[in-house]
Amino acid sequence: MFISTYQISLMTKNTIGGNSYTGSSLTLMLVMLIFIISSFYNSIFTTISNRYFSAI
Repeated sequence: MFISTYQISLMTKNTIGGNSYTGSSLTLMLVMLIFIISSFYNSIFTTISNRYFSAI
């Protein structure tokens, strides 16, 4: 998780710097955010389903 936040900060620096990689870094940031959010929701759903099935 630390590595991904470090990469995002690097990509943000690149975007602010206005490099030729601006578009690709923005796309990578979006992909990273989507990946982090989806894994976060996935862990929530697994814990909820585990508690639900253990209650049964």
